[in-house]
Amino acid sequence: MLIVGLTGGIATGKSTVSAILKEKNVAVIDADTISRNLVDHDRQVQRGILKAFGPSVFNDDGTHVERDKLGEIVFADPEKRKVLNRIVHPIVFRRIVVQILRNFLSGQAIVILDIPLLFESRTMLWFVSDVIVVSCSPEVQLSRLLKRNPDLSRDAALSRIASQMPLADKVARATIVVDNEADGNFAGLAEQVDACLELLRAKAARRFRLVVALCTCALVGLAVVVHQFTLL
Repeated sequence: MLIVGLTGGIATGKSTVSAILKEKNVAVIDADTISRNLVDHDRQVQRGILKAFGPSVFNDDGTHVERDKLGEIVFADPEKRKVLNRIVHPIVFRRIVVQILRNFLSGQAIVILDIPLLFESRTMLWFVSDVIVVSCSPEVQLSRLLKRNPDLSRDAALSRIASQMPLADKVARATIVVDNEADGNFAGLAEQVDACLELLRAKAARRFRLVVALCTCALVGLAVVVHQFTLL
């Protein structure tokens, strides 16, 4: 099984690429979805957030984390962001590993790990053989972020972008780069995803043949050893 990382900067279009992959029946494990579900429903995570950030990030009756309020705090303060990551990331990691194992047992040839902070967190880099980075220019990225979050000020948007590794650094470390500069060019984006899948499927097939060859050699070697023992 080939495990591939998918990442990018905020508002570069990574989620759109992830959706295209899902439409093509590729297994995608979405770290953001796992994280949101934990913040919304996991009592252990909510207790950790309450202890670290206080009741001000919860709704009036204290039963639900207001993610917008929490986001304002952690995007403005790197130390607070680290605190939140220490609460959430270990559980996200465990759930990703479980989903990887499930996909392996179900016979998936390729599994995509959709992780916004793949390079920043580093942990999951040990699992992936390739990394797809979805990229666009800084101007387009800022424009999309402001359009997606109309209540966000320009300074706040720039702060959120700056909270992540520079996109140029991610592109430099990528195995495959998907260019999502043009807004609304869904067909062009889908073509790039098809090209990515063609490369990845070829690599997965080569890896499968290698594993089969190694297993065959191991079985032949074992058979020879057993045969030698029977002659003694």
